[in-house]
Amino acid sequence: MPTLTIPRAGVWEVNYQMRGVAALPGSASAATGTGITGGMYKNGALIPGTEAMVAYLSQAAGDQGGNVQACGSRQFMHTFAAGDTLQLAAWRPGTDGTASVVSNPDGRTYITAHWVAPEGDTPA
Repeated sequence: MPTLTIPRAGVWEVNYQMRGVAALPGSASAATGTGITGGMYKNGALIPGTEAMVAYLSQAAGDQGGNVQACGSRQFMHTFAAGDTLQLAAWRPGTDGTASVVSNPDGRTYITAHWVAPEGDTPA
């Protein structure tokens, strides 16, 4: 996702949706797991409370491999300064298999931001 630059100071309503795909290999000798978690970063720092687990897949030892696809979303209010940057980022809980973020007609990944109040107002 490209970085979104906030053009105007104040309180903004931010929405994001992330479509994740997680896959585990065929029969493993130990329990395995992988997934996708997303969150919003302002000026390079995570905005607490914006995280969402999009998908997680686990399997017991000896189970067949599998995959899962799902969309997760968050909506929140936040105060920004003009010029702040927003970036949607993903990370992977678990270390087995593969995980990715995609956007296509089966499910989109996007960010929207709508200015709702002037500078000095609070999100509460």
